[in-house]
Amino acid sequence: MPSKTDVIKILKRTRVNQAIMLTGIHGIGKSSIIASEMAKEGYTTITLFLGQKADPGDIIGLPHKHEITNPDGTKIWVTSFASMDWWPRDPNGKYVIFLDELNRAKSEMMQCIMDLVLNRKMNGRDLPIHTRIIAAINPSNDGQYQVEDLDPALLDRFRVYELKPTVDEWLDWAIEEKLHEAVIGFITKTQENYLDPPTDQKDNQVGPSRRSWHSLSNDLIAHPDLFEDHGFLQTYMTGCVGVPASAAFRKFLSEMNSGLTAKIILEKWDRKIEEKAKELNQVTQISLMDECVTYFKTNYEKLRSDEVESKKVCANLQYFMDIVKVESKAHFFE
Repeated sequence: MPSKTDVIKILKRTRVNQAIMLTGIHGIGKSSIIASEMAKEGYTTITLFLGQKADPGDIIGLPHKHEITNPDGTKIWVTSFASMDWWPRDPNGKYVIFLDELNRAKSEMMQCIMDLVLNRKMNGRDLPIHTRIIAAINPSNDGQYQVEDLDPALLDRFRVYELKPTVDEWLDWAIEEKLHEAVIGFITKTQENYLDPPTDQKDNQVGPSRRSWHSLSNDLIAHPDLFEDHGFLQTYMTGCVGVPASAAFRKFLSEMNSGLTAKIILEKWDRKIEEKAKELNQVTQISLMDECVTYFKTNYEKLRSDEVESKKVCANLQYFMDIVKVESKAHFFE
């Protein structure tokens, strides 16, 4: 399965008039990857949520009549379709027509899209030459999504890639977006176990997704008092990431209940913190090492520009290294 990095390379190497389709589970960032990466190339993304379109007129526009003159000078009324407001108008512009939820669209909507994908035109209007067509769908073969199989003739016009960003790619994004450190620490420790929905998730059962962890992080940042009662926090989380992930998150917090964080260790090391650190078990040591790695990634530019702070942080890391087990040290450097 292509990672996020792979998909970015694919986009750059695929000719503009070749349509691309990304398939993957919900919440992995298909639409955000397209919008952000294509913006870097100067493209404007026009997103059509096809699963929400109720009528073909939402795609092809509505008919209207206007008068034309025949070669013999007589005048007649004819009907044509007015283009929709989303249609790209700059003939030299760079656009992405992003067909989201393509396999959730009604069959009549699929027919409207066919001409766009196959011939790069609609109702006789050509797309600007620098327009790309990219679609995104949820998989139809695992029974979890209420989606339709695509027409083979339509599917044949796409290059189809099953996207799965790696855990490290998501963590890098989470650090850049400043998600809550507890969420970053939990996913760093558990990796793929709770980042995405389980493969055996039942209908109407809440499960974790990359989107839901982002949403939960916003809540944790807005309401830090949630950490005052771990039992209530677990209950609160079940509506967002489901029961198993919530229970595992509570266990993670309990293991980290020493009160030590990477920020405290690296910025405020003293004799009292040293005594607490000596009591840590190896599991907690490794979790804190993961946090230290995240700390350096997050504060890299600040540390580069502040030599005094940088030396202090590195010295405190050395003090911590001196008292942890060799396996914990190895985990940090790995």
